Amino acid sequence: MKGIRVSGTEYPAGLTMWAQLQFKRDKGKQVAEIEADDIEGFLYYCWLRVKGACLRSKIEFPFSFDDFVINVEGDPTEALLEPLATAEEVKKKTEPS
Repeated sequence: MKGIRVSGTEYPAGLTMWAQLQFKRDKGKQVAEIEADDIEGFLYYCWLRVKGACLRSKIEFPFSFDDFVINVEGDPTEALLEPLATAEEVKKKTEPS
């Protein structure tokens, strides 16, 4: 899995149930309800994914949401969508030819 770089350090950005639950608790809606033009909602979910993956892996992640948004490097979309692409690749490999 590709990570997300924040202030020169790469952090994991894996899927966790915690990130989805925390998004619902904090924002009052499901992750699937994030609108295409809701950049704050998307970035908040990115932050939760990184924070959750770091918690799971016992990696220190010292960034508040605002610090994350200020210091994230590049476009985090690629790292977040990679698990979806990987799942599709696995499906293709396991389907009969």
